[in-house]
Amino acid sequence: MIIIKIMGGLASQLHKYAVAKSLSLKYDTELKLDLFWFDSIRKIDTSRELKLSYFNLDIENASRKEIDRLRPKNIICKITNKINRFLGKDLISYKTYSNKSSMTINYFNNLGNDLYLEGEWIGYKYFNNIKNILQNDFTLKSEYALRVNTFIQNINTNICYVSLHVRRGDFVHNKETSKLHCTCDIVYYKKAIKYLEETIGNFQILIFSDDLEWVKNSFDFLEDINHRYIENFEDYEEFYLMTQCKHNIIANSGFSWLSSWLNKNINKIVISPSKWVYDENLNNYIIDNIKDENIIFIENL
Repeated sequence: MIIIKIMGGLASQLHKYAVAKSLSLKYDTELKLDLFWFDSIRKIDTSRELKLSYFNLDIENASRKEIDRLRPKNIICKITNKINRFLGKDLISYKTYSNKSSMTINYFNNLGNDLYLEGEWIGYKYFNNIKNILQNDFTLKSEYALRVNTFIQNINTNICYVSLHVRRGDFVHNKETSKLHCTCDIVYYKKAIKYLEETIGNFQILIFSDDLEWVKNSFDFLEDINHRYIENFEDYEEFYLMTQCKHNIIANSGFSWLSSWLNKNINKIVISPSKWVYDENLNNYIIDNIKDENIIFIENL
């Protein structure tokens, strides 16, 4: 049995599911989700709710008993984590528990088939081998896809659509979050659009953002560019719409990165900011783990 702790926003939830799905298929064992975080979440600036239920996923909740069998008690985890950090190495580890957010592929492939997983992972290396499966899994259930399908049916199939994502929210308004995460300035988006104009020619930009009013007031350079704002959709609908675009201009956000990775266009161009976080070492780690043959990095600061 593989149990994964699900928490965070939509993209984080999907990413965690993908990591655990890869392991469960490798060992041909059942996958269960620890969803208790959503019962205990405190009121924070960025509200979170379970989003996985909107997608075509086989969701089975792990019981407290099943979790306790694999996961050490919280106090034990805290003590061992402190000891390991102090020593600078994993002196103490558990056969049935892993909370390493930075795992080599070799470490990941040897985790075993009876495991509780928790962590924040980056990139596609842990589940690239099941990409085709995830591209089908991460589609919307029919009852949640009605508006999206209607939108897709009404667009001109002769037009090349490019998603453009602007992430603001807690990156701008949460003091602690803004200390870690960079933002993408207007110059970045201008450069990205210019690159696509020179590369693929005519297209229409579909603009996604958690702060569309700010975008409308700030992106005056779009007046002469074919564009359309995506409004009044839920985040899971927007995520799926971005996967359906031919090309993607992403923010330093797992939301737009993961949707671009799921994009089935083999000739897609994905434009990404080169600076995701202020910490240079962490930023290099992120870039190394998301880069592939389709991504082009452009300066955003």
